[in-house]
Amino acid sequence: MTEPAPAPARPKRRMGWIGRILLAGGSLGTLMGVGLALVFASYKLPSGSMWPTFAVGDRLFASKLAKQPFRGSLMIFRYPEHRGSLFAKRIVGLEGDVVSIKEGAPVINGWKVPRCMVGRATFRDVTMPGDEGKHEGALAVEWLGIATYLVFEEKTSVGTPGEGTEWKVAAGEYFTLGDNRNNSHDSRSWFNGKGGGVPVGDTIGRVVGHEAVVLPPGAEDLGPALAACLAKHPGQTDPPAAR
Repeated sequence: MTEPAPAPARPKRRMGWIGRILLAGGSLGTLMGVGLALVFASYKLPSGSMWPTFAVGDRLFASKLAKQPFRGSLMIFRYPEHRGSLFAKRIVGLEGDVVSIKEGAPVINGWKVPRCMVGRATFRDVTMPGDEGKHEGALAVEWLGIATYLVFEEKTSVGTPGEGTEWKVAAGEYFTLGDNRNNSHDSRSWFNGKGGGVPVGDTIGRVVGHEAVVLPPGAEDLGPALAACLAKHPGQTDPPAAR
């Protein structure tokens, strides 16, 4: 018995130029996605502690390649009291600095961070019901290092948290504050109210894309006042060295 003749080989279909582009594009897109994940970290802000710079629910992106701390920068880091959580705050003090709060403004090594009052503003925390989420206070511009940014001081009867206390930033750490100065769980209040810094090694990355000073929604009428403040850029924005 003879075996059946093998079926003729099916000619290979050649991929057209569109297919080649799609294949290359898909591979490139995958590589780009992996590359972006290696370079950038994404973080969704769960609270209003960084208002007016960020609102509740804003998504932040941090460069994992930019971990060197400097005063005025925004960092995402592991929360020192619970390292499984990530926090986003502004760096105010570096290793060896002595930080305090005077009349609402940070003081570093005896030097008060320059600021300019912009005007009254209202902030609503959407995570809280009714009037509980309404916060009234004032917006101010601060200059620290190469950073220029807005802060919010809520009108309260107890003043700014940490007023009258001094903290010396430990070796290998930095000291942070939230831009919503009276409603931020930051270096002033960690460790059962004693305060403390963030180990540099727990830094995830520096927040990028928010360097410009922008008024929050609802405060657009303060545009002229903001422009007047920004025109008063101080000559000194860095504190003296710690003694």
